[in-house]
Amino acid sequence: MNTEKIKSLFALFTGQNNYEEYLPIIAVSITQVEKMLKENADISDSRLDMLTASVANYRYVQIIASRMENISAYNGEMILPQKDNNALKYARQIMLDYMDICSDIINANPVLLNTGDCYD
Repeated sequence: MNTEKIKSLFALFTGQNNYEEYLPIIAVSITQVEKMLKENADISDSRLDMLTASVANYRYVQIIASRMENISAYNGEMILPQKDNNALKYARQIMLDYMDICSDIINANPVLLNTGDCYD
């Protein structure tokens, strides 16, 4: 994977030109995608850059949404204003689309797919 390209794509997805503040999110996303790779996957495949940036974007949107006014439900899920909820849904859908595009080189992560969370 190309870290510089991932940073650039993250900036494209988020609109954040100063991505330095979010490097920990990018680093975690790189690790997360690396753990999903099949044994025979080519780590230089440019699709992985897009996937990693979309995972980082999803994490970024989660953080931004959590900073907004929200009410935590009893099961730990956030009840968000419609705007924030839509942003989270779109970010998740983009991530899932890139996971689908990479389906021949990654293993599905059921935790990530079902809840959007991964605590590997």
